[in-house]
Amino acid sequence: MANPHIDNGDVALSTLSRDGRLLFAARVARMFGYGFLAVVLALYLDTLGFDGTQIGLLLTLTLVGDTVISLWMSTHADRYGRRPMLVVGRSSSWDGPGLHCHG
Repeated sequence: MANPHIDNGDVALSTLSRDGRLLFAARVARMFGYGFLAVVLALYLDTLGFDGTQIGLLLTLTLVGDTVISLWMSTHADRYGRRPMLVVGRSSSWDGPGLHCHG
């Protein structure tokens, strides 16, 4: 018999508002994009001649950097404002690749 006190997620998702569902869908799409990009980037770097250790190190350092930046932004969002932190975070993720490609 199922335990009535254990939430399997169905109830929680069904009680989200429209905005909550949009945020959840955006998060799912973002995580899919990151995961897909990591696979494609690893395959691309492999074709360029990078070995597995170098590719793994690059992806690991990218995740560590993202974690550090996310932690800093989330702990300072109340001080500087959530909207400015979101704008800075979003623009840095857009501008960074452009600087590497065109710099």
